[in-house]
Amino acid sequence: MAVIKFFANLRRLAGRKEMQLPAENLRQVLERLESELPALGAYLHGNAGGRLIITLNGHPLDPAAGLDIPLAETDQVAIFPPIAGG
Repeated sequence: MAVIKFFANLRRLAGRKEMQLPAENLRQVLERLESELPALGAYLHGNAGGRLIITLNGHPLDPAAGLDIPLAETDQVAIFPPIAGG
């Protein structure tokens, strides 16, 4: 099972720091998060959802790659909210 890690306010919405999910690809991870954690699911589909930062094993994902990236049992997916500052 892939390990999903939450950061910043996503951690508060998820009610945990991380969790494990069985998933074949990143799309399934996001779908399962939406169904298992409704508060987080609403955030994923809101205005911020399109600007989330997702890393796979510490490497940022290319948005052009899509969500059908296959996952291995040992993969770590980190999800960060949009970052702003100056």
